[in-house]
Amino acid sequence: MPKIPVQLTARTIKSSIRAFKAGTKKREILTDGKSHLSLVLERRSNGDTYAYWRFRVQKSKSWPHPELLLTLKGLGPDDLALARERRDEFDAMIAQGKNPKEELERAEKRAQAEQEEARKAAFTFRDAAEKWLEECVKDEKWRSNGQGERKARSLLRLHILPVIEREPIQSLSWREVEAVMRNNNLLRDHPDLAKKARTLIDEVCGWAVRANYRPDVIPPAVMQGPLKQATKSLRDNQPEREHRGSLAPNEVPAFVAELRRIKCTSARALEFLIYTASRPGPLCYDKNDKRVNGARWEQFDLENRIWHVPADNMKAGTSFDCFLSSAAVDLLRSLPRDESIPWVFPSDKKNGERPLTTAALTQCIDKMSKRRVVVGLEPWLDKEQTRKLGKPVKVNPHGFRASFRSWCTTDEHRNDLRFTSEAAEISLSHIVGDAYGGAYNRPNPKDMRWQIAEYWGIFCLTGKWPDEVDVERAHAKGE
Repeated sequence: MPKIPVQLTARTIKSSIRAFKAGTKKREILTDGKSHLSLVLERRSNGDTYAYWRFRVQKSKSWPHPELLLTLKGLGPDDLALARERRDEFDAMIAQGKNPKEELERAEKRAQAEQEEARKAAFTFRDAAEKWLEECVKDEKWRSNGQGERKARSLLRLHILPVIEREPIQSLSWREVEAVMRNNNLLRDHPDLAKKARTLIDEVCGWAVRANYRPDVIPPAVMQGPLKQATKSLRDNQPEREHRGSLAPNEVPAFVAELRRIKCTSARALEFLIYTASRPGPLCYDKNDKRVNGARWEQFDLENRIWHVPADNMKAGTSFDCFLSSAAVDLLRSLPRDESIPWVFPSDKKNGERPLTTAALTQCIDKMSKRRVVVGLEPWLDKEQTRKLGKPVKVNPHGFRASFRSWCTTDEHRNDLRFTSEAAEISLSHIVGDAYGGAYNRPNPKDMRWQIAEYWGIFCLTGKWPDEVDVERAHAKGE
């Protein structure tokens, strides 16, 4: 007579487990009455006993499908009541024509999706910004801009994170960007800094899109639509912007004449910077830059009058050939040279181990202004900005690039007709673009660049304009 299955109890389960451990069987199944639920006991290779609940339905008229076998995860021998609850749930599904296995898979997918949504919701702008910075460092985003990382971290720390660091990156919108723009009147008082902040926010959001933390929608910091409307009052009430102090072109010759009377390395470096209209960075060492940049003798071809500036020293990250005027070449040839020192303008400290700092150029101008005040002359100031802003604006080494650009396109003595804007921009190592991002505009006016360099050098030394100089002297390479 077949054995009639009986319902399991906590007592029978414990006694069965003890007997199983004492015996030699490798596997035993304890069925809970006539139901589909059973407790499976197995002996592992190391002799330990493993017990788990199983739900089994064999193919029949009520279940016209392949055998269904489910393990009730997370339940042990002591969870009889919970196992029966799960069994009843599965039986109810079968009665409704559902497949418990498929229903479990759907439930698991829903749970995973909910966990993923919760994970995304908990991922803040600060979290995304940190990951973005890590990626930028890894990909050497700032390889050619030693101050890039420092400036990005400073912008985050001072202007962005104090406002939106806890905001979920998933739902960051123009409203949070507006809050950044309004914080301490950033957009009104510092529009350039505000633009950089918006660019950085969008770059962080772009990383979040790629990392699947944020939907691929229009970046929140783009100045359009609601953000543009919400910040209109800030943009309409912006004060006069202060630029780096520069001299008017007709003031440059007097400044250079005074500068040439000063006998020191910083004065020669500043003089060379004026002749070449270059940035201080490629010429000198910036203490805020992780790299030790600076002009090296090996970069100069004095015979062909070219300064080959390497990509690592350039703001745009691409190498640049700076054409040298006769004035620039004569200055270089007059400099003392020590074969053991690679720098063209070495620092007086530590025996020239490092190049002159960019701060030394600014200090040179400040000292010149102080000397002028002592003898009753006006200091070197940007007169136009001083008038507009109502406060003194000192001349800055970088400002001589503006002086050069103004000289190139002034209508005085017809410079605006003599030189093209493209040649002037390339002389400043600016990237010349057009309505199509520069795809079709690729000028390379070398001859005109040679003329600009030579004419500018002559103007700095003598104050004579191109129409007052022998054309043959300033033709081609100034020969």
